[in-house]
Amino acid sequence: RPLSADPAGKRFLSLALDPDGAVFAAWIDKRDLAAAKAAGRKYAGAAVYAAWSRDGGASFGEPVTVREHTCECCRVAVDFAGAGRPVVLWRSLFGRARDHAIATFSTPTTVGPVHRVSDDDWQIDACPHHGPGLAVADDGTYHVAWFTAGDRRKGLFYARSGDAGATFSAPLPIGNPARQPARPQLLARGDDLWLAWREYDGTATEVVVMQSRNGGRDWSPRRVAGRSASTADHPVLVSDGRHAFVSWLTRAEGYRLLPLP
Repeated sequence: RPLSADPAGKRFLSLALDPDGAVFAAWIDKRDLAAAKAAGRKYAGAAVYAAWSRDGGASFGEPVTVREHTCECCRVAVDFAGAGRPVVLWRSLFGRARDHAIATFSTPTTVGPVHRVSDDDWQIDACPHHGPGLAVADDGTYHVAWFTAGDRRKGLFYARSGDAGATFSAPLPIGNPARQPARPQLLARGDDLWLAWREYDGTATEVVVMQSRNGGRDWSPRRVAGRSASTADHPVLVSDGRHAFVSWLTRAEGYRLLPLP
């Protein structure tokens, strides 16, 4: 079924269940770009839209605009600050720079203030195809990770926020910059926090994982959770409520659910 009746292009859909079981969807949408072109106006980038389903995905309500003028080619990250309060993280346009922004819904259909997460000054009029990672811990701390090739910093970085995304800690570099680190993922469960990403050593793709037991202030040494010399998908962190896993698909090994300590 179409998620939205508007015919404009849609891409990079993120689906998530809020604490009450409602389905929240956020995606990149080009309806505003199409409208601007039809009116002879310029429009930079695309927009992030979102909608809810209260019937298990059978239907979705009217979409709301999270933010206009966003990157048109980077996936959106979603988590929740509570039932009916999604937190959305995306790559936005700040002039010519493509850095990340975050917003928390104050009600299920009201988007709160938009805050800039990173100030990397990545000035690129092209498609990075690198979306961010997001996890909201039980204590309300926001954890984010992202890729940048900006003038101020390059590579993968992690930061945390104790004030609902208004400010963030200094970006912490993660990964080996010589191994093309990419696709960071975060998972928070209780006091535990996991961070996973992929690297390429010239021969094989590896899934690298670090763990924190104090809310991202300190991290364990990096360890390789999976390795494949074949074509490999992006790793995803998942949980059954008690344990954490890396969900990973590779051409040679097939699908694997890799347990984490």
